[in-house]
Amino acid sequence: MIQKTTTNYPYNMKRFTFTLLSLLALLSTAHAQATDTAAYTDTAIYADDYQAEDEYTDYEQHNMFRPLDSLKGQMGFFALTTPFMQQQSYGGGLDLQAWYTDNLSIGISLSASGRKVTPTFGYAIGQSQLTYYDISLFNEFKVQQWNRLEAGLRLYTGFSAFHLADKSIMVPYTWYDEYGIAYEGEKPLPIDNNYFLRVAPAFVLRYRVHSHVLIEGSMAYNFFIGNARFGSSKDFSNYVVQLGVKIDMQ
Repeated sequence: MIQKTTTNYPYNMKRFTFTLLSLLALLSTAHAQATDTAAYTDTAIYADDYQAEDEYTDYEQHNMFRPLDSLKGQMGFFALTTPFMQQQSYGGGLDLQAWYTDNLSIGISLSASGRKVTPTFGYAIGQSQLTYYDISLFNEFKVQQWNRLEAGLRLYTGFSAFHLADKSIMVPYTWYDEYGIAYEGEKPLPIDNNYFLRVAPAFVLRYRVHSHVLIEGSMAYNFFIGNARFGSSKDFSNYVVQLGVKIDMQ
């Protein structure tokens, strides 16, 4: 007896289709996971790059305020000019400056100038002579540097004195050296003194001519605060121009 075998095509087709769809779904899922992983990796790489760039930018922005391992000292000698009652006076001075970051520094300045002037300020003076003395602290911020050229902003705060004397009358005086030896000389007759607090914003330019030598020029405007014994504080407030040499001490 021969048995007839019948192939169930609809059932096999359903099974094949189900298997094929399952494989396709599995492949699709694997592809999606691979794509997500690659995208995540690329994003992470870009994020790391951006983070590194941001960190570099932050470093550049904040490096000017990062303290140096040791102070960088400079000593300067300069000539100056400033007007007294619209009459130009000339003098000089020196300063010491210490940089505690690449762009920030503090310092101290000593200066003096003088000349004969026309006003007598109400005194019976034959020939007025006015002498200016100053000692000031200052802070400086280096705003820009182009190769050897530097530009900075500076603020002086200190103590100033104006000494008025009569040059037509010379009086004797005595001074002593370090060994106690006395010396005699003559000086103009002292008349009066003005004492002021000084506030002076300034603009500074420096050019490095040698590895340890710079030419420095600055222009400031002196604001004097206080009660004057002769004239007024506004009579003495004016610009001052300095030009000199600065030497690195390290």
